[in-house]
Amino acid sequence: CPIITSIGANSLADSVRGLSQYEEIVDILEKVSKTLWDFVLVSGDTENALNSLIQFDVWPANFMFKYDKFGAVESVKVLDFQLYSFSPAVIDIVTFIWRGANNDVRESRLDELFHIYVDTLNGILFDLGSSTRLTFSQLKEQLEILSPWALFAVCFYLPVGQLKEPLPLETLFEYCEKEPKKYYELLMKQFKEPSTVFPSILLHLKAQGVFESISKLYLK
Repeated sequence: CPIITSIGANSLADSVRGLSQYEEIVDILEKVSKTLWDFVLVSGDTENALNSLIQFDVWPANFMFKYDKFGAVESVKVLDFQLYSFSPAVIDIVTFIWRGANNDVRESRLDELFHIYVDTLNGILFDLGSSTRLTFSQLKEQLEILSPWALFAVCFYLPVGQLKEPLPLETLFEYCEKEPKKYYELLMKQFKEPSTVFPSILLHLKAQGVFESISKLYLK
């Protein structure tokens, strides 16, 4: 994880280097490239978090949708719990947003999604007979604390996921262990191609205060 994350952060920084609107972003990416994984581990051990068993690998390939006769989504099931963990519940919504949400959601509908998340989670807690509840303000506080998870999702998962030719995990790990420059070059080549994700997602992270939170809480 640390090497893949570091290469992802460095390649993203280099892909937008020299563009004025990304200057602050490049600065943060350079500062955290070697320590982001450590920040992820520290942030996940936060006090006062609502902990639960979470799926820990939330992205569209692990969703199964049920549709009505008009083609509208009725319900969704999350599959594949190989990586489940007893951790802050909010981690799953963070990874979903930055691995699976589209531009429209990230740009203008996150508060709507957060309210749906809080209402749904509290409804499940009620059904289970628990008196525990998560308020919207508590969610916002947790999102700030878990800001390294948001950047981690973008640096670790998304770059390799954007490659036109899928890279087997075995090859990815081999590159990062023996030929990290080769993985970096693959990413830089891909970042030159038109994308609906990069580099705009970096601006979405900035707009949501992710870089600001990391600077305030972890870069001391």
